[in-house]
Amino acid sequence: MYYDKQIDLSSNRVKTTWKIIKDITGKTQSPVTNMKIKSDVGILTNINDIAKAFNIYFANIAKDVNNNSSNMDKAWQSLKRSYPESSSEMKLIPVTEIKVIDIIKSPKHKHSSGYDGISNNILKHCVNYISKPMTFISITL
Repeated sequence: MYYDKQIDLSSNRVKTTWKIIKDITGKTQSPVTNMKIKSDVGILTNINDIAKAFNIYFANIAKDVNNNSSNMDKAWQSLKRSYPESSSEMKLIPVTEIKVIDIIKSPKHKHSSGYDGISNNILKHCVNYISKPMTFISITL
């Protein structure tokens, strides 16, 4: 009776029905309100500031990697010394945005961050915003 009345009084019955189903099954998702990220300017808590920080980071990462080419040369030389036998060929696999999204969504949900200070959970929440730039970076590097 209670749920019938909620549906009858609702202006959007389908939405209300799904809300009731989610409430009963315990599958409601509360919005992330306590998200924090450490950036060059300090700790960011505002969702728009966090989005801007991600945009700046991913827009500049290719330049930063190219500027550190001496480190890449050292790494390449180290690999050559470690594996002196030559390989016959190396194939590059085409990267699509769908594949990038799948890769970002594949790790377990963890709030702990890696050496870059970004947790898997934050990446998964931002996947729709970062998948295109990440695909572009993957293709151009």
